[in-house]
Amino acid sequence: MKACVVGVGDMGLAVAWALQQLGFELQLIESDKSKFSKIKKVLGIKLKRPNYPEEMEPCDVVVS
Repeated sequence: MKACVVGVGDMGLAVAWALQQLGFELQLIESDKSKFSKIKKVLGIKLKRPNYPEEMEPCDVVVS
């Protein structure tokens, strides 16, 4: 299943981590580039540029 997390700050990052541990494929929506290094460290996902909600692909679950 695919989960989309909109806003990957402290709380969103914890939710994304839990979903990843449950086996979800993640799609992350984050516009603040300063959070990218923490996302990579915790989730192992490297974001290359800011992502916005209008760029979302279809997901089974959306958390905002």
